[in-house]
Amino acid sequence: CDHIFVYYNLILKQQRRLIFIYQQTKNRNEILRGQQKRDQQMFLMLLIQILVYLICIVPLMITYLYNAITIETNKSADRIAIEKFTAFIAESLLYFFCASSFYLYTMVSKLFRNELKRLLYLAFMRNKKKEYSSYSTNSK
Repeated sequence: CDHIFVYYNLILKQQRRLIFIYQQTKNRNEILRGQQKRDQQMFLMLLIQILVYLICIVPLMITYLYNAITIETNKSADRIAIEKFTAFIAESLLYFFCASSFYLYTMVSKLFRNELKRLLYLAFMRNKKKEYSSYSTNSK
């Protein structure tokens, strides 16, 4: 009779161990899935950032190359004005790239949007607490 209790006790212990191992594996898989999703979003953000950079830098490089090739050519005032205008537009595109990162990240990555919302919420709540504490100290 004692052997049966020992046997069932060992079986229950083994089942608890298997359940624990299953839960650990499940948690590990959920963590890995979350990391993979984050990595995919980061890769997509990086890929889009590189693509936008190329779109913004190529016109400037073409302008520089064109100016280097035609430096010895006699140019009319209209041609010089056109070249300066194209250089201005190409440089403006480069400045656009610097300003576009925030918008690209916000549009592409849900993870970035959630983190931004969290940070804005924390900043807003901190300001609320400061306003409330200054109001309560001033009213006394």
